[in-house]
Amino acid sequence: PEPIHVNRRLRAVLTFADGATEDWSPLGPENSGKLINMLYARSFKYEHSLLSPRVGYLYVPLCDFLTRQVQADGRKLHSIVYFRDFQTVNPMGSAEVYTEMKSVAFYRFDAVKRVGAEIPLTPVPANGGRQPAGTPRS
Repeated sequence: PEPIHVNRRLRAVLTFADGATEDWSPLGPENSGKLINMLYARSFKYEHSLLSPRVGYLYVPLCDFLTRQVQADGRKLHSIVYFRDFQTVNPMGSAEVYTEMKSVAFYRFDAVKRVGAEIPLTPVPANGGRQPAGTPRS
């Protein structure tokens, strides 16, 4: 068998009417408990589907879900941007197990107009291009 050589995760950045932002991601493997682990398996399958080619029809239902979650808290959502975070798994025996994590924005949803569109793919560092704390600016 030939295992997948890329770790990938879905992440969304929610931008609110007041300009505040918040990261959202599906359940992750860092959670524990039998129920959470069962839900994670289902969540992972859905996440894997969202990150696969030609599944744009799945983007809006997740945007609708996130919008409902935010509205339940009484907050006004402005937009959602989906990111594909990924890293390559290096061959056995390599000095590094993984490559650096990268991130690609691939879908933007305007929550006010309820319209979304795919974004042309351009890889950026997973930290969104922000410099790590304590790093001098050039």
